[in-house]
Amino acid sequence: TTTDFLQKLLYGFFRVYEDSVLIKEGVFVGNDLSAQQLEIIKRFANQTKLALYTRAEFVENVFYPEVYKLGTLCVGFNLPFDISRVAIHAGGGVGHNRRKFNFQLSRRIRWPRIRIEAISGRAAFITFASKSKYRAWEKPFFQGRFLDLSTLARALTGEVHTLRSAGKCFNARELKSKIDSLGSVTIEELRYARQDVLATWSLYEQLRDEYLQHPFASLENERKQPPASLPITKIYSEASVVKAYLRAMGCRPLLDAQPNFSRKLLGYAAASYYGGRAEVRVRKCSLPVVVVDFTSMYATVFILLDLQKLLTAKRIGHQDVTVDTQRLLDGVKPEDLYDASLWPRLNRLVKVKPQGEIVPVRMRIRQEDPWGIAVAPLHSDEERWYTLCDLIQLKRSTSHTPKVLEAIEFFADGVDENLKTAELRNRVTLDPRQQIFKTVVEQRQIAKRAKGERGRQEVSRTERALKTFATSGAYGIYFELNVTPSQLSKPLSGTVYSDVGYECADVHDERPGAYCNPIIATLVTGASRLVLALLEHEVASRGGTFAFCDTDSLSIAAGDDCPDSIPLPDICEIIAKFNRLNPYDGNLVPDLLKIEYKGVKGLRCFAVSAKRYVLFTKDAKDRIKIIKASESGMGGIIGRTEKETTRKLARRIWLAILISELKPQYDATRTRRLKKLLNFDVPLRHKVPLSQPQLWLSRGFKKFNKGKPYADRAKPFGFLQAVTPLLQTGKDKLRPIAPYERDMRKAKKLPWIDMETGLAVNIDWQRSWYAGTVPVSSLQEFVKRYARHPETKGADQYGLPSNEDTRGVLGRLDLYSGPPVRIGKEIDRLDEDEGFSLDDCAPVEYGRDEGRDVGAAIEKLADARHKEIAQQVGISERYWRMIRKGKRKPKEAVRRAILHAAALPPNKSGRPEQHPQPLQAET
Repeated sequence: TTTDFLQKLLYGFFRVYEDSVLIKEGVFVGNDLSAQQLEIIKRFANQTKLALYTRAEFVENVFYPEVYKLGTLCVGFNLPFDISRVAIHAGGGVGHNRRKFNFQLSRRIRWPRIRIEAISGRAAFITFASKSKYRAWEKPFFQGRFLDLSTLARALTGEVHTLRSAGKCFNARELKSKIDSLGSVTIEELRYARQDVLATWSLYEQLRDEYLQHPFASLENERKQPPASLPITKIYSEASVVKAYLRAMGCRPLLDAQPNFSRKLLGYAAASYYGGRAEVRVRKCSLPVVVVDFTSMYATVFILLDLQKLLTAKRIGHQDVTVDTQRLLDGVKPEDLYDASLWPRLNRLVKVKPQGEIVPVRMRIRQEDPWGIAVAPLHSDEERWYTLCDLIQLKRSTSHTPKVLEAIEFFADGVDENLKTAELRNRVTLDPRQQIFKTVVEQRQIAKRAKGERGRQEVSRTERALKTFATSGAYGIYFELNVTPSQLSKPLSGTVYSDVGYECADVHDERPGAYCNPIIATLVTGASRLVLALLEHEVASRGGTFAFCDTDSLSIAAGDDCPDSIPLPDICEIIAKFNRLNPYDGNLVPDLLKIEYKGVKGLRCFAVSAKRYVLFTKDAKDRIKIIKASESGMGGIIGRTEKETTRKLARRIWLAILISELKPQYDATRTRRLKKLLNFDVPLRHKVPLSQPQLWLSRGFKKFNKGKPYADRAKPFGFLQAVTPLLQTGKDKLRPIAPYERDMRKAKKLPWIDMETGLAVNIDWQRSWYAGTVPVSSLQEFVKRYARHPETKGADQYGLPSNEDTRGVLGRLDLYSGPPVRIGKEIDRLDEDEGFSLDDCAPVEYGRDEGRDVGAAIEKLADARHKEIAQQVGISERYWRMIRKGKRKPKEAVRRAILHAAALPPNKSGRPEQHPQPLQAET
């Protein structure tokens, strides 16, 4: 294609193989080539003896007869992009297909369109769209066989690859070649494009051979696949591979084995699910640290809890254990948790009314704050479900035992008689009657050692497969929820009743994945948080603290120049203590808790907020060396140069932050170099993938493409670029977008429009503030904001939420909550804080009757003095009296303030306190 933002089709190459024998090869040309360009391609085709087609001839005589009529497998690398460029028209689906693109490749109605739905950044469902009328040979309708090697390579390795890196990884015979420039028609570029197809075929051969190493592999026609097989076209992620192994071992999904399993219990489990814990404890201080993390955290707690029994059970049973759970909570001590025999007793869900217990909670203090997961003391009049692991208080000075209202224990009632062994890559035997994750982790250590000794390709692939199985199989697949649009093309104004009977005002249903089991998912993550809390307790009991934690790792403040207020804990003593819980062979996994960056001397940390931290060292000359730089919140930022990747940009941003905060002394020469390297005075631009129809069909984008032929439009599965206005006024915020252009000089000349209105936007690149222009934020301002990002779930020295200027050791916020807000699973995307998005980031709220909630809150506040309530809500007394009498309907901000006021604990006079402690939070 051309290299401008349109990426118009110039030419394409293809190959057709049968039984690995090349039977046809050709080149096809786009519709808008000049006579000179066409002549060059004709000359190349004659020299190489290739058949020459127009785009239409290729589609009519090669593509559809092969891929649709004969069922030939269509293979490509980043296939959605290729299809969108060969197409002559694109549109969005409607109803339950509205998340999908429709591509028209032919004007003949005999050939169906192609439908593509992006399910992640690296995977998409690709099928032929159904037709209104079918001929006899088309019944039943064939959806096609499409294989994107980019998706398959990631699923088999767990890593993102280019065509060249994937070829190297799988030792392909032919690799993608290199070239200085692209975007025109030359003999050199034609050779390069032809080599691309050969490299794609070579990679396919290797990936196919790798696929055949697995027991679920089958090259049969999809309509004749054996029951336990997984077609190569249906592998979309690492989870696809793991689920296929579970099927091969006879492990049945919960709702297959027990179709009538209580949905209420699944709801309790889902409500208690919080995922991993990430937070900062020492903010904006340079600290010497020792970073420790647990070996395969999720696999380890899966073994400790003995969840293998639930996974392979004939049926999962449950029983009330309220009394026993209260007794266990009252008596358990931190030392008891080092007894591995205790952990299987923790497979319980517990209902409590939090009265200051330290528990995980999704919260925000103010409506404008981002949602986050805090582990903090919570006070609430609402009953809530937690895992037992989350309620075990490690005898902190402020902790107390919660009162158990109800507790449910899950156990295996019999063993599934269909269990059988499976061979992982024909090299590792997985027996579901034993601890499969113990086998996986130990065999991975054996493979890693063999790889280090001999560097063999086969050993490396086995090690990657074992790593993928451990990460996805012990946790990820058990909380797979897929958002599926209903049959309705537009949201309803009234209530929608989903297929599970839950009332919601949104038309998206969250459907469980094949092995979705919220019970296992929440028990695994709850136990992981307990292990991390136990490690935190060991550090704190020795007078120490940590800089940050992230899921399975802790950065312990430890070093010669720690502040006097932070003692140095004995790391080796802590490691030895955790080895009591080591479920693995000590010769293979000597330490359950291991030290990272052992070879790095003088490791230091500087942390700003959850997932935003940098590890670095300083030499004798005070020079800073970045060891690891967090990229959270930087995804999609377009680098200043062609070679400035997100990884490089992150390291440079953190270097600038460290220099600004620590002020190291450099000589004049190095200062000049750093000044040039760290000059971020350029417009901040984001690269946005154009993979969702709702974005491509937005009002502004449709206006941009209106009246243009398809070749001259910005097409799906390309990219947009977006900038952030420096100042936003009024209710309607501008979202300036333009087709993607890497070169900054060319980007300034593009037509910029507002995504919402389609109106032209005159960008003020120099920020001259002329009337009618929109000045945009710079990368320098982003760096300043990034360095000041608050840790809103931490408390400063006064117990208030930490702000942008807070430094030092943070504490836990003391929170008070009213009724919880029920939200969708997309909150997982939001609390990762991954940065810029053109989508509406607000999570969907389900089942909240706002009028009833406010009415109850008003009644609760009825007896309080009008003046005090009005001051607390932030309105006049007259306005409050009118609301109290039902003469005025409160606005959204007032409604939330009333709900918060009603949720606060009363003071001695029975009225809410004007300055309440603990803090009110929305959960």
